Amino acid sequence: MIYHYPYLSRSFFGSIRISGAGLGNHLLTYSRAFLGSHKQGGKLIEPPWTQIKLGPILRKEKDWRTYYGIFKRRSLQEQYLFIKMALTEKVHENDASEINTPNNKSIIYSGNKNFFHDFTDADKPLIKDLILSRRIERNIRIEPSPLIVHIRLGDFIINNSNNRGESFRIAFDWYNNAIDYVKSKHHLARNEVTIISDGDPNYIRSFIRHKDVRILRDETGNALNSILFLSSAKYIIASRSTFSMWGAYLGNTETFWDKDFDLERFFKIRPEKDFFL
Repeated sequence: MIYHYPYLSRSFFGSIRISGAGLGNHLLTYSRAFLGSHKQGGKLIEPPWTQIKLGPILRKEKDWRTYYGIFKRRSLQEQYLFIKMALTEKVHENDASEINTPNNKSIIYSGNKNFFHDFTDADKPLIKDLILSRRIERNIRIEPSPLIVHIRLGDFIINNSNNRGESFRIAFDWYNNAIDYVKSKHHLARNEVTIISDGDPNYIRSFIRHKDVRILRDETGNALNSILFLSSAKYIIASRSTFSMWGAYLGNTETFWDKDFDLERFFKIRPEKDFFL
């Protein structure tokens, strides 16, 4: 048997993890392991999702990013497979082609590797089905919105050096101008715009000149459902995050990005879907 294990970060006996990346990054690792099991055969080993991070607690964020209650817990059978996997010989995903026997081998997947460049269009429905089958649903009804704006604050820092990478905040002036542009381009009504963010809604509203927009903060129940909600939009105004990339990827959504963001490093640019403002 070949086992496919997404290693997210160090954990206590495979249950609670110590620190770790954000959900968007973890989903990259998880999806690669799942696709490995789908294409090579074998078993996907469910990772421990719950993590303890001091950063969000010290910053007094509402969402501590523990990711508890996002995915279903391992069943007894899955826990048994995890223990069996832990006792096998390990091979890193980069060396998986060297496996010449299916007997008791584990392929370990870790990190972001090539980000979304590791996925094809054919992989998209498989990944979405995986997420939908493993998530814990919430009985929370949120009206859909044609335009969803993702504003990431939290651990993202202000970009004072014109860095073109991810994990930087985007200026509120850019978001205001982007909302104006998309509303005008697609003839959207004033009440057809929703902002989702990890920041305080009152703080965000003080910088947004569109006072009639809806601002949501974790009202979908958890970060995973927020990604799925984002993917349901017709149009996305994105942050520089894998969170926004997941929304654009899963929904194949027309998305508007910061023109100074080096998106191609992380994401396959879709000429008919991705626009830079």
